[in-house]
Amino acid sequence: MSACLDEPIVGRFLTVKKRGSDYFKKRLANRLVYSPLLRLLIFNFWFRLVFAGFVLLLIFLAMFLPRIWRVTPPGFLPLIRISGLDMARAWSLKRSALRSMAAGDSDRAVYAWQAAVRNNPADSAMLRGALTNFLRLDRPNPGYQGLAVGQTVWLLRLSRTNDADVELVSQVYDKLRLYDPALRLLGPLEDRLSPSEESVYLKALFHSGQMARFAGRWQKSAGKRSNIAPDLRVYHAAYRAGWGPSFEAAAGRKQLEAALEDPDQRILSNRLRLLVCAHLGDADGYRESLQRLGQWQSDMLIEHVIYWQLLATLGRKSEAAELARSFPRPPASVMETRRLAETYVLLGMREEARQFLQGQLRQFGDSPEIWLLRADLLMEDRMWDELRELALQIRQRPAVRDALANYSHYLEGRAELGLERPAIAETAFEKAGQRPFEDRALGLTTANSLLKLAYPAAARDILLPLETGLSKSPEYWQALFTAAYELKQPDLMSTAAARAYELQPGNAVAANNYAAALLVNRERTEEAIKLTLQLAGRFPNSPAARINHGLALLLNRRTAEAETLLNSIEPEKLNASEATSLFLGLFEAYFNERQYDKARAAGDRIDVKYLFPNQLKWLEEALGQLPERPAAR
Repeated sequence: MSACLDEPIVGRFLTVKKRGSDYFKKRLANRLVYSPLLRLLIFNFWFRLVFAGFVLLLIFLAMFLPRIWRVTPPGFLPLIRISGLDMARAWSLKRSALRSMAAGDSDRAVYAWQAAVRNNPADSAMLRGALTNFLRLDRPNPGYQGLAVGQTVWLLRLSRTNDADVELVSQVYDKLRLYDPALRLLGPLEDRLSPSEESVYLKALFHSGQMARFAGRWQKSAGKRSNIAPDLRVYHAAYRAGWGPSFEAAAGRKQLEAALEDPDQRILSNRLRLLVCAHLGDADGYRESLQRLGQWQSDMLIEHVIYWQLLATLGRKSEAAELARSFPRPPASVMETRRLAETYVLLGMREEARQFLQGQLRQFGDSPEIWLLRADLLMEDRMWDELRELALQIRQRPAVRDALANYSHYLEGRAELGLERPAIAETAFEKAGQRPFEDRALGLTTANSLLKLAYPAAARDILLPLETGLSKSPEYWQALFTAAYELKQPDLMSTAAARAYELQPGNAVAANNYAAALLVNRERTEEAIKLTLQLAGRFPNSPAARINHGLALLLNRRTAEAETLLNSIEPEKLNASEATSLFLGLFEAYFNERQYDKARAAGDRIDVKYLFPNQLKWLEEALGQLPERPAAR
């Protein structure tokens, strides 16, 4: 039962003082007395503001300065990362380049575009801008030309050869007269070329000497066009003058001579007349056009080189050599350097060629091609000390060290072998295969050289990592087959022979190698006898083909036929390897017929060092099954 009060309670309790607004701050301040930073952050507004700004600045710098932003497409190699600062610089430089182009100052725009590309090398738009500006230059210097060529390759990789970039790159190749790369670029797309690309493609066909294709393409494209560009008409006139039907030659020459008087076409027409004169062996006409180009300061070193080669062909080699020695202009590109060095060699100026290439390493030493040319020349001239020094120089040159490091070890080994130090040479050859060659074609060439020098293990080590890039190359599988054969590795030999035969089923060497692999591994007997029968029919006088057919007959249990065929071959006319195969076959035939004495006699003449491990194992097992020799009386 609740209690009741008779009167209200008033004034009987103490009042509680109300807490102030800073009550909790004071309590927190007391607790953070030993944390001055936190006290400042909580109680000082301006300190909080400055501290927050400092933290944001650190976050900004962490994202802006390190190179953490990937700019290459997914799956693209090499992976490129740049910083936010690089992006900002590239954007600013791009704006500067566009302003210069708008003002008509293409020379100044070059520097801005190149700097922009260096800051963001994976930006396709910047690469396109740089190349578009390059096309506006009247006479770009050699440095710009080299940059432009590199950027075309890089752009095509980044954009996966899209149509717009193909057209831009083809125009750059046309400006630089790089018609071999243009042909490789446009050839696979010849059925869907734009008018601009078609024009470059026709020029590329002409300069590559594919005149039949040029004529056919001209007829096809001329019918589709209402107006043909004047420069293409000059090309067609040159074709008629030098390569067309005989009844059109006079008209072609007349049209070409008329173009010589046209101020807009005179340089092109003289250049094409050089090619016509070179084709027809007209040295006087060639010299006349070359002198005209020289007067207009439009002659190129390559055109002089072709003239010297023409003189040499006409039996005037001493005159050509004198002109080559007195020519004052240095090469302006790697391609000109290569052509000039090759011409020196053609003219018998080998010493000059070696000195020339040594000097050009200072200017073009970042190009692997110059090092390869000099190395080839030193090997041909058997200058082993210089070759060994060259190998060391390659490894000391950062621009080519990665691309040619493996090859430099091969060069070092070749020099040591030439100096009759085979142990050191073998060590160097082993180093050549320690990592994959970046240039697969160079790797294949090096491996073939090692096979010729009787170093199959080093060749195999170089070849195996190249399979991914050279799986469609019959030459690659042939080289790998040779290495496996010399090393007596039947499994690898079988794989290589099968792939080579798959790529070239009509090739006699590939078929013979495949048949040999089947015989060594004693597999696919029906296919083996089919192949060996075809080869024996094609080459009836080849002992190797007949021996292989005899071995295939044995695998198919046709012992009597095999014995007859093998006994018809004269061992005295065979080399050691062929003789071993012959006596191995005779041993098997006699063993199957239980003619054990003859089997022993054949077995005694087998040189086991030419046998594969599985063949040796089979032979040892068969010898173990022979009855003991009868005791002598």
